[in-house]
Amino acid sequence: MAGAASGHVVEEQALAAEEPVLDLEGGAAEAESDGTADEAPEFNQAAALRQLAHAAAAFPSGAVLHHDRVSQLRAEQAALRQDAKLVAQRLRNEQRKRRRLMEKARTLNTEDLVTILGARAAAKAKAKAKAKAKAKAVA
Repeated sequence: MAGAASGHVVEEQALAAEEPVLDLEGGAAEAESDGTADEAPEFNQAAALRQLAHAAAAFPSGAVLHHDRVSQLRAEQAALRQDAKLVAQRLRNEQRKRRRLMEKARTLNTEDLVTILGARAAAKAKAKAKAKAKAKAVA
C-alpha cells in the first residue's frame, strides 16, 4: 500500500516536471501497444537510474526533513527510555538500601539506638553553630 502511494507521488512530480515516468511495473503499456503482450520489454538500467535520480531530485526538501525529523524523534524516544530505565534502577537500589538499613535497625538494642540519636543531635547542633558563625562572619 505504501509503495503504491509513493509511486503515485513520483508520477505526479514527474508530470509536474514534464519528465517521462519510469514504468517499473514491467512495461505492460508498451507491450500492449505493440500487440505482443508475451514479450518483456528491454530494461535499460542506466536510463532507469538516471530517471530515478532525477525524480528523487525533484522531491521537495520537506520529504528529506520529515525523514530526519522521524529519525530524530526515534532517537529522542530511545534516550528517554534509557533515562527512565536508569531512574527505575536508582529507585530500586534506594528501596533495597532502605530495606537493608531497616533490617539492620531491627537488630540494634536500645543502648545502640540511644547512642545513635545522641550522635545525630550533636552533629545537628554542631552544623547549626557553624552556619551561625559563618553568617556572622559574612555580615
